[in-house]
Amino acid sequence: MSAQSAKVLLGETIQQRYRAFTLNEEPNISLPALSAIPWIGASWRRDVYRKEVSHTTPNHIKFIIKNGAPHAFLWQTSAEKLKNGVRWGIVKTHSITGKVISSLGQYRIVAHERAMKGLVSNSQALKLKLLDLYQDRFTALQAIESLVNKNTTYREYKKVFAHYIAKLDAIENQLSSYFSEVDCPGFNEQSIAQITLDIQADKRRAHAYLQRLHHEENLRPYNRSRGDDSVLEFIKQQMVHGLYELQGVNQDLTYSRTRYFAFTRGEMNDFIEDARKEIDEHEADPRNAVTAKHHGFYSSNKNELIAYDFAQDNLPSVRQQQVLTAISFIEGWDVLDNKKGQTPFVSNGSEKEELECYSATRWRTHRSVRAAVKSISSFLLNIFKGIFVPTRPWAEEDWYNRNFHLNAVKLHKQVAAIEPMWKKPVYFVMQLGNGFMDIFYGIRDFGAKLIIGMPEDIVNDWESSKALPALDEVLAHVTIEANAIFAAEEQLLEELLKQCGDKLKEDAPSKVRLAGVEYELSGGEFNDVLNSMVRGVNGFSSVFTHNIYAKDPVGGLIFTTTYLVGIGMIYLPAYSASIFGSAFVNAFSNMSYTMASSPLGAAVAGGSTLAEISAVFWDGLAHGTSGIAANTFYQCGEDPLTIGAYCVAAYTLGYFLVNGVAGYKIPWLSHLLQEDLGSDPSTGYPLIGAKFAVMLYESLVAHSVKHHEQPDLVAPRHEHATIMAPERERIVQRFKLVSWLIVQAKMLPKLEVADKLALARQMDALFSKEESESLKKLLYPESHPSIAFQVFSLPLSYIPAVLRFMISPALSLVAWIKGTPNPAEPVRRAGTFLVDKIKKDLSRFIVVGTNIIYLFYSVTAAFIKLPAYLITLSIGRVAGLFDAKPAHALHRLFAMVHNFMRSMGEFFYPARAMKDVHVAHPTDTMLKTEASYLTLLQQMGQGEATSAPSEEATSSSGFFSPRCTEIAEQRLSSEADSDTPEIGSGRL
Repeated sequence: MSAQSAKVLLGETIQQRYRAFTLNEEPNISLPALSAIPWIGASWRRDVYRKEVSHTTPNHIKFIIKNGAPHAFLWQTSAEKLKNGVRWGIVKTHSITGKVISSLGQYRIVAHERAMKGLVSNSQALKLKLLDLYQDRFTALQAIESLVNKNTTYREYKKVFAHYIAKLDAIENQLSSYFSEVDCPGFNEQSIAQITLDIQADKRRAHAYLQRLHHEENLRPYNRSRGDDSVLEFIKQQMVHGLYELQGVNQDLTYSRTRYFAFTRGEMNDFIEDARKEIDEHEADPRNAVTAKHHGFYSSNKNELIAYDFAQDNLPSVRQQQVLTAISFIEGWDVLDNKKGQTPFVSNGSEKEELECYSATRWRTHRSVRAAVKSISSFLLNIFKGIFVPTRPWAEEDWYNRNFHLNAVKLHKQVAAIEPMWKKPVYFVMQLGNGFMDIFYGIRDFGAKLIIGMPEDIVNDWESSKALPALDEVLAHVTIEANAIFAAEEQLLEELLKQCGDKLKEDAPSKVRLAGVEYELSGGEFNDVLNSMVRGVNGFSSVFTHNIYAKDPVGGLIFTTTYLVGIGMIYLPAYSASIFGSAFVNAFSNMSYTMASSPLGAAVAGGSTLAEISAVFWDGLAHGTSGIAANTFYQCGEDPLTIGAYCVAAYTLGYFLVNGVAGYKIPWLSHLLQEDLGSDPSTGYPLIGAKFAVMLYESLVAHSVKHHEQPDLVAPRHEHATIMAPERERIVQRFKLVSWLIVQAKMLPKLEVADKLALARQMDALFSKEESESLKKLLYPESHPSIAFQVFSLPLSYIPAVLRFMISPALSLVAWIKGTPNPAEPVRRAGTFLVDKIKKDLSRFIVVGTNIIYLFYSVTAAFIKLPAYLITLSIGRVAGLFDAKPAHALHRLFAMVHNFMRSMGEFFYPARAMKDVHVAHPTDTMLKTEASYLTLLQQMGQGEATSAPSEEATSSSGFFSPRCTEIAEQRLSSEADSDTPEIGSGRL
């Protein structure tokens, strides 16, 4: 047996006790601190945690203070209000519907941050109601998303789609009531009719998709998460339609002549683009099912208290303040009232202050000149203070009653301060150091696999040729070993705690449950150099394709035009001089050639510089202090030391790449860079260094591993004496093994090699290959290495894999001569491992190709959309003068084109190949095993197949209006089938 070290055990114990402290009612706790020295377990220091509660009610915020400084905060609230946090964009979700809803919900925070400054836009109330409507439409899709990656039958599809259509009926029937209590300038019966047609189109598409399912014998392509037939692709296309429709309604509303003149399409348009980007860049999980918790439904009981820990999201200080603002308004501690025909106001529960209504949301960010001066002064002061000491953003309150304060502002004071600037470069250097250490660990990992891992695998291959023992015998033996490991670890831990003056003890109980998902949804692990480079290029290109071309088409036009002008001044100087003048063209050419020596390099460098300057000028003109240019300036001002350190690092790296170290140049690379260096090397060094620094940073990013609690399955209820058919007995045995694995989950990685093999063989015998590989993650936890680690680890790991396969035929031959029951097992195991590794690594090239295609698509689409958007904006401006609403119809056309391109991409996407190399999370396999066991109990008449609330029930209760839910339930009760479908039955 191999017990964990005392230091690791102490770290786990500290984490468990801290987690219990955050959930229970204890006011403080003192915990031993881990030593920073590797070979010493505990430090002489102790960490003292104190808890401050915002309110005495059950719904409150717990602020955790560590050693006198803010450390974390948790939101304890009902499951219903926590789900409402998703609609505000503050609760992290994993499903694509949840992500889209959260992206749109960012507008709520922006709107309420305005109110905290005493301002409210003249269309804010209406746009918030529009947001409610479209979030309701997307919430209705969540039950369908929960069918992905399951063996869903047609009858189950029919039932869930009936719920979806019923919800759409309910939304359509109460459409007018969404807007009955707010002023609706520019929003009239024509707008209602347009949205009604949109909802009816949603229902027609749902009926058409269900009709396709009805005529299919094989539903596997529909159950997958990718592919043109995938039900998840249906969901995405429904949301694409909805987002374009909302964008059209928003444009018609913004440009209406009944409102003040609007220079842009408003901030809501930006969040619509962000939501659409979430859909286009979503990497669907090819194996794991989407559960209710992935949507943000943490309990079927709307009133159950749940705690959400925001420390797990690693939020910066400014974002923490936004989260606290949202919580204050969700809980009703602060109230924004903007009803029809009344003066809008905010209230803190005891007092209220009226808000000033305005229209220029981009330009006007302060209520008065005095507040603007204070804001700028605070910003400038923090620039100098922030170099040495922690700082906090200034909380702007500009009320007529100087003693009036919102509860959200009081909560902001509990947020951790912004770290001093001198720490940022230190963290950057530490991260680079960790990256280079990962490269060393990658080489060491190869040695460990060759010297230790390969002999163990060969021994396991030989042992696998022997007879398979009974499951009960294996579980009994391994239980004894696991208990022995547990006892040894407990003794080690007690001894170390005794040295710290502490002891093992029970924590105070808590009635509150921590919000968390069963497992992460992921498109797979592709942390290799090629994929990181392509991801980096995609991320860089999205700055232009998304932030400029999509969000601001006019800015995109200016950027493109000036870029082409810059290129023209390099290649056509005489013609350009006749337009812009010789002095300007010569100055531009000289500047461009200081950055690159070749005409192409000078055209790219000079053209991009000119385009960026013009885009910044336009952004400042159109968006004012809320634009990208102003925000970039603020970020540089808040952290100039880090920006300066990055510039120095880029210059230094570029210098050494070109000139080498101590006269020794890098073969080929230094000569290539030297040739393209401009006339002034000092301008070229930072550009070269920045390019390579970005690539290096992408290569050194490490992805942390997040562990999740094992699920609570139902207790076994079958009669052991009952004689069952082999297939039913197999289901019982599978559930027995899974139940045991959950109990012993923490001990499994610590078992001896032989015990792990015994369990792995039982998994192979009882489960399919995919399910077995999933459960084996409990025995051999997968790591998430950094890209730098895999630079050497990926190619070198083929050496032990190939050697193992070459030795396996000899093992099989000896096993066959000795007459063992499974002589072919060594070859099968070694061959399967090698083939799976090859397929996994080949799939990396598929992902690279997919990302490259997406890069070309996004760039090409940006230039195609640009004139289409500009024409739409122009038509909208003119039509707005006559109170016409053409943008909605035009955006519906855009949605059709967008979804056609999506269908083309999904049609050619190798969904089966990518699914074949992805292994599901063990919890997903466990839950599906439980579902098959419950089905067996139902068939035997000994149980009910209702271990957990259905997805459709949780996704529809409590988060629509009561009238909407009532209409949906009435429709369902009249159309529901009398018979109950069996889980797992029907056509597959």
